[in-house]
Amino acid sequence: MRHFDRRSIFASPFSFLLIALVVVSGSGCTVPLYKESFLTAASDGPKWSPVRTGHKLGVGDHIHVIALAVDPKTPDTVYAATEILLTEGYKRDLIKTTDGGVWWSRVKKGVPVSLNVKCIAIDPHVTSTLYLGTVEGGIYKSIDAGENWVSMSSGMETKKPGKPSAAFRTINALAIDPQNPNTLYAATQAGIYKSINGAENWVEVSNGLTDIQDPQWQDYTGGVIAYAVAIDPTNSQIIYAATYGKGVFKSADGGTSWTGTLLALGKNKMFGGIQAFGENEMSVGVQALAINPKQPTIIYAGTTLSGVFKTSNAGKSWEPVNTGLGSQATKVGSLMIDPQNPNTVYAGTQRGVIRTTNGGQNWKFINSGLQPVPNMDQPVVLAIDPLNPHTMYAGTTLLGIYKSPNVEKE
Repeated sequence: MRHFDRRSIFASPFSFLLIALVVVSGSGCTVPLYKESFLTAASDGPKWSPVRTGHKLGVGDHIHVIALAVDPKTPDTVYAATEILLTEGYKRDLIKTTDGGVWWSRVKKGVPVSLNVKCIAIDPHVTSTLYLGTVEGGIYKSIDAGENWVSMSSGMETKKPGKPSAAFRTINALAIDPQNPNTLYAATQAGIYKSINGAENWVEVSNGLTDIQDPQWQDYTGGVIAYAVAIDPTNSQIIYAATYGKGVFKSADGGTSWTGTLLALGKNKMFGGIQAFGENEMSVGVQALAINPKQPTIIYAGTTLSGVFKTSNAGKSWEPVNTGLGSQATKVGSLMIDPQNPNTVYAGTQRGVIRTTNGGQNWKFINSGLQPVPNMDQPVVLAIDPLNPHTMYAGTTLLGIYKSPNVEKE
């Protein structure tokens, strides 16, 4: 395994540029001098610090963090899917740290170099078992903590004439049944797929996951685009699916059938009873879901244009909970609930990280040291330490990975 040795460098609280020498030990490989730009600020409250990922960057290059995952048993182990935006193109990588971000190694053996990793899921019982969802490449699995990967996409081939297979093989999110980790759900560009044997094979479970108002919407993909899947932690037969332009669906039978909740968006309709901030309502989608682990009837939904919505009755009704977000932080791509205090919820937006400590009644930005780029194309992605939820990681569009060891403060 190749490791990145990060040398200690001391900088003032107002440093604007850090240049670090990184030496790679093992395999006879050496990474030369590289630089990463960031801002830090001296202030009270939670502070985010940039995590050195070991990537070699040139002038004008940036790190786009696509996905983050923290090992639930050994939370100093973190996985990150990155995309380096080079002046001449892209370089995609999958990296891992076992010491909370000090050292990193590349773990992508078996995954094509050009393949874009979109999501990472870790088996909560056997954390050396991991799954990757990719763009147009299906699902990959590792049973040795990411050292080796094999393709596990059997059953995700095109089954409908004229429908592109890429839609079925683009995996937007993965969810593992916490009670039976051999059962997984995949949110794809063409509906929901399910495996009951650890991804050995998959079957489509999209019955009812349709757009009843505008069926032509399905002409290209062959099904509704699913962004996220969430499983009720107390009853794994209850599943929620977040979709593009179609709101949130619910299944009470493990995905066999789906029904729409009242958080639905149709043509010329309002979203959850509230007009979307954007003019084009059809562009509004639900991108993230988070279920309260102690009260699973409480669910939060992050949208692409309309901020955060909340239900307290398992989807029977929804309300917007956007006080404090402002009109420029309406794109929510990541939601994390504090497992010890579920009234505390974090959201990754295109303007950085926001937090509520009262179940969504109001939100506050906690960006000290994070310095998000205004109007980033993609929201910040978040990962929380489940054993110590005061520690959190944030992946940005241009500035790489940040970490806060005291995100509960302020």
